[in-house]
Amino acid sequence: MSRLDAIDLVQLVALAFGQKAPSEKLWPFSGQLLRTRFKQLLSAIGLPAHTFHGEKCLDLGSLRAGGATFLLMLTEDPELVKRRGRWIWMCTSRS
Repeated sequence: MSRLDAIDLVQLVALAFGQKAPSEKLWPFSGQLLRTRFKQLLSAIGLPAHTFHGEKCLDLGSLRAGGATFLLMLTEDPELVKRRGRWIWMCTSRS
């Protein structure tokens, strides 16, 4: 389950997936195919798709961290970012 607040992102998702039935999966294929397609997208836009000289390339996990960074820059509210990223348990369980 996810939540979208940014209106431009809501519009993009509605455009891309608006015709799907509520019970349909957004990505009905395997996780491996999603990772392969993501690497193909990186290559198509000129970004490295594989580790090179010890430098890690972007992967699907980068989207979560990048989104958290964006939200923090936008709101300056670390508690909101922790809740949205479901990282709140990390801070409360170590206290």
